Amino acid sequence: MLMHYDNLVNMDTRTVISCIPFVLLEDEKDLPFAQNLVYKSSVTELNRQTIIRLYHVMNDHKMFKRNQVRLMPLTELKGWDIKDNGIFPQNEFPFEVIYCNVLIEGREVTGWNQPLIASRGIGTIGLICCNYDGMMKFLVKPRAEIGCRDFIEIGPTIQQDHVGKEEDEITKLFWKKLEKNEGVLVDTLLSEEGGRFYQEQNRNVIIEISKDEIDTLPKGYVWSDYGTLNIMMQINNVLNIQLRNMLSFLEI
Repeated sequence: MLMHYDNLVNMDTRTVISCIPFVLLEDEKDLPFAQNLVYKSSVTELNRQTIIRLYHVMNDHKMFKRNQVRLMPLTELKGWDIKDNGIFPQNEFPFEVIYCNVLIEGREVTGWNQPLIASRGIGTIGLICCNYDGMMKFLVKPRAEIGCRDFIEIGPTIQQDHVGKEEDEITKLFWKKLEKNEGVLVDTLLSEEGGRFYQEQNRNVIIEISKDEIDTLPKGYVWSDYGTLNIMMQINNVLNIQLRNMLSFLEI
């Protein structure tokens, strides 16, 4: 229940909670949700086809997308102003870089200087779920992100900063439900890791829909049961931090 309070449980704790390997427990009586059938069935009867579908999406991206990464001097960046107190975008952009002089007590080093990424607004992380004939499923989407070791990881349904909104049938449904407060199970502000980000918060929303509200999934989206996500959580660099945060909300 503490997860439902804004900015109370930190990112590290949320990640550890989401990594609990329920699917690896050998005895069903050890499952904490033995009576919660919408989760129990997905853990005790692992859906291998879902794993295949998710890896197909990720592998297609790695095979057919051409990503180029190169280093360049800060002074050659276009659209950014370098000032004494940070690096700031000239146009609307989700973040800026600020220079900080940090003073703190109770650590081995009590003061230092460092740059921090400062968000210019609050982002939205959304997860759509659905009860499929007694089994809870979650709509996830593998996403390519800058800095990912393998270029792409499985993310939640919605992953947006405050600058604009994605426009496909799934995101339109999500925002429509949220604006009308229909099926909203979770709506909580959570802080991100503070060592590199300055006071960053994201709005985390889980919405339950009925299975007949989506006829055909747009390319890239996959319905996954909890057990599949739980087993894939045990593999490095597969589920991104946003999806891990959302799974830590589940009261199983």
